Amino acid sequence: MRNKIFFSLFPFVLFFTGTMDKTLFDIGKMKITTYITTLLVIFISIFMGCNSNSNQYAEILSKSLIVLPKAEEVQRTEIDGTTQIFYNLKEIYPASKSIDLIETQLKSMGWETLKYDELNFSAPTALVTGWSKTKDPKLGTEDEAHIWYSIWKNINGDYIKYHFQYFSPEGQITEQNSLRVAVVYVPSKVANEIKSKVKAVIEKQ
Repeated sequence: MRNKIFFSLFPFVLFFTGTMDKTLFDIGKMKITTYITTLLVIFISIFMGCNSNSNQYAEILSKSLIVLPKAEEVQRTEIDGTTQIFYNLKEIYPASKSIDLIETQLKSMGWETLKYDELNFSAPTALVTGWSKTKDPKLGTEDEAHIWYSIWKNINGDYIKYHFQYFSPEGQITEQNSLRVAVVYVPSKVANEIKSKVKAVIEKQ
């Protein structure tokens, strides 16, 4: 009797077991699908966030390489991992308006101006010396070179240098309005390499 009951129920048991296995499989499949979907969402969110931060950082750097209004003969080049921009400007010495604009814009983007150039044997910058003057033998004249030089650093260890220069006959700088500007961006990786070389030179002395 028991055998008859068992065999009579056997098809139902098989059906129920098969259905249960299928249900469990479907549930497992749903869990795996949900898990994979969650991972994809997380990955995409991280990727988009990183991409957004990267774009934002690139935009900040771009705005930090300031080409002043009415600049002429603008040249841009990439040398040894650095970005360099050169241009001419018509502004009467000592170019206070342009200097104020650069300082205001860089400070607003988190750059800090340094008293000493960490990439050039701690040479004093304009923050210490103000405008300085020198005679350059390469010019082949008695003209003086008047220089304003600053270096800036951000929290990522990147550097930006701004170099203003006038040339004039001795004692006639107040009459000059032909300003030459150079801007140099040095990313942290390159900056660290330069500092290591500077350190090595100092240690040999």
